[in-house]
Amino acid sequence: MLSMKNRSILFFLFFSHAVMAQKTAIQLNLKKGEVYEHHIHSESEVFSKNNGKTSKFSMLVQASVSYKVKSFKKDVYTIEAQYRQMDITVHNSDGTNIVMLSDGKADDLMSTIFHQLCQSSFEMQITKFGEITKVEGINRLFEKSINDLPVPAERKEKLKAELESSYGEKSFKGNFEMITLIYPKTLVALNESWQTQTDIYSKTIKAKMEYTYTWLGSSDDGIIISGKSTTLSDEKNATENLKKVDGSSTILMHLDKETGWIRKATVNQNMRFGTKDEDGYIFTKMKTTYTNH
Repeated sequence: MLSMKNRSILFFLFFSHAVMAQKTAIQLNLKKGEVYEHHIHSESEVFSKNNGKTSKFSMLVQASVSYKVKSFKKDVYTIEAQYRQMDITVHNSDGTNIVMLSDGKADDLMSTIFHQLCQSSFEMQITKFGEITKVEGINRLFEKSINDLPVPAERKEKLKAELESSYGEKSFKGNFEMITLIYPKTLVALNESWQTQTDIYSKTIKAKMEYTYTWLGSSDDGIIISGKSTTLSDEKNATENLKKVDGSSTILMHLDKETGWIRKATVNQNMRFGTKDEDGYIFTKMKTTYTNH
């Protein structure tokens, strides 16, 4: 017959295993009419090779985006999104700086465009698992912000093409799924991992980013998730004369326990575009933080 002590140990072991084995759903649970936010602070070092010479510059990006939930139907949220801030500062190795601000106080070309970009909203649809299924209206924002600029029509078309490549509807999906496509489609247990994948696009690259996330537990700051990713070029890049891409990142984030929205996250990322031997090679080290206020 088991002693009281041994029975207590067995009960504790069984209870601990049962708790550890419990599974939970980690997903978005947003409320209609509520507004959610991403505040982004990104610092990067960029090394590039042009005309046989290697140069270095650093870049600071500070941006914020608001998301108002308009409806929820069949596991998909329809959201009115709007850039609220888009500031970029470039520090060149020769000591010169390029500053682009969206507050409307600067009159340089890109600051004017960023200011106009922050004046209107666009629509997006996102599933409860963080997959962005539709983005509509960003390209119209670019056209609207560029039309009244005092530059020749040819310059306007070039600006519009550059903005759509970097910030347009297709690019937005890939860039923002890096912080939204993070939720498992099945129940997960503590320390269990799952995978997601998204595509990134620009004028010169096509690549796939593959993520592995792990539920580490919960704290006063919310649900804790760690992640890591690898980035590889699309197989068609070589035939389409696009740059080879490879990279990796580590991620740590805290999600709100009720809504699943990111409360805070830190992403450390390395990316290479092209090869060291070719002109136009770029290597970047980036640290980005996201907060909800």
